[in-house]
Amino acid sequence: MSIHRPVALLIVALLIASAPQATEAVPITFQTSSTVSTVSPALAGTFAPGNTRSLTYTFESTTPPAFVSYNTGHTSEGPTPPPPRATVESAEFNALISLSFTINGYTASSTGAYGIRLHEHSGHHEYSVLSHANDGLTGPPVGSKALDYSMLFLSNDGDWDPEGTPLDLPADSVLLNVPHHRTFWILFRDASASSLVSGTVGNLRRVPAPDTLLLLGSGLAGLLALYRGRQRRR
Repeated sequence: MSIHRPVALLIVALLIASAPQATEAVPITFQTSSTVSTVSPALAGTFAPGNTRSLTYTFESTTPPAFVSYNTGHTSEGPTPPPPRATVESAEFNALISLSFTINGYTASSTGAYGIRLHEHSGHHEYSVLSHANDGLTGPPVGSKALDYSMLFLSNDGDWDPEGTPLDLPADSVLLNVPHHRTFWILFRDASASSLVSGTVGNLRRVPAPDTLLLLGSGLAGLLALYRGRQRRR
């Protein structure tokens, strides 16, 4: 049998195994690099326009919603059946496992922060990731200002997923790279006032799971072994 057939089968198997699966019950990690555009004067010694913000967050894509609201004005906690003739307008998920970001040497992180919110209304769709100090977000103060919250916000005038609903967490970065509006906010607060760092969010990138990287590495090693064996037989 020609070497080309096993090589082709191996490549197909690797592609299938490494393809993102929206319903997989495993943690999913996204990363993004953003550009700071606005800095409140009280934070100017630590941050500056043009700084890069690197964000990484991990969530469980199959987490059911903790809170759902409907176009009828009804709300429910958890994935309960909707009221008659009602459609979902927004859903909130306690799905975050971890989150961290760095700007110009400043680093903050959170474990198990509150989470992800999806909202849609009249064809307008929003996706936000919020981490709050009350939910475990920690970072050093800037002067007298304590870190209060971090938010990533994306909006789009079209479906994230034509087959999905606000009850389905987007698990494929392709769904998140088409928004018309993308921004982030980081709020610091003291007893007298709040101060803000904000900017433009770059495209989200899905980070391959460690087992996927191992599989790909093993597959490439197998391809190399097949190639060397063929070369020795010539």
